[in-house]
Amino acid sequence: MKDFVHDTIDLEFRFDAAPERVFEALTRGIGSWWSHAFREGSAVSLDPRPGGAFGEVWPGGGAVYAVVRHLDPPKTLVLDGPMGMDGAVAASMEYTLEPDGAGTRLRLVHDILGRIDPATVDDYRSGWEAVLGISLRDYLAGK
Repeated sequence: MKDFVHDTIDLEFRFDAAPERVFEALTRGIGSWWSHAFREGSAVSLDPRPGGAFGEVWPGGGAVYAVVRHLDPPKTLVLDGPMGMDGAVAASMEYTLEPDGAGTRLRLVHDILGRIDPATVDDYRSGWEAVLGISLRDYLAGK
C-alpha cells in the first residue's frame, strides 16, 4: 500500500512573450497547444473564471481535471483538482507570472496530497516540463 504523502513540484520557465499573452495562452488558448490529452480526438479547454473547469471532452464523454480557484490576470491562476493523478485526494496548481524584461517568468507550484507513488510525481514533473517548457514555449514562439 502506498503511503499518504504530500509532495510538491516547483518549476520555473521563461518565455519571450508579455505576461498578458502567456496568461491568455494558459487560459483561453490552452486547447491550441496543450499536448497531453488522455483520449485520442479529445478537446482540452479551460474556462477562465472562478469555478470554471479545466478538462477534456471526447465523443460521448469527458473529464474535469481541476477547477479555477483564483484568477488575477495576468499575474496568477490557481487550479484545484487531481489532474487525473491516481491516489491524489487533493492537489493545487498555482501559476505565477512576472514580467522579465520583454518576456515573462512563469512559476508553477503543484502541491499534491494523497496515496501517491513517488514515480507518479516524477512522471507529472516530466509532464509539466514537456507541456509548459516545450509545448507552451513553441506555441508562444509561433512554431
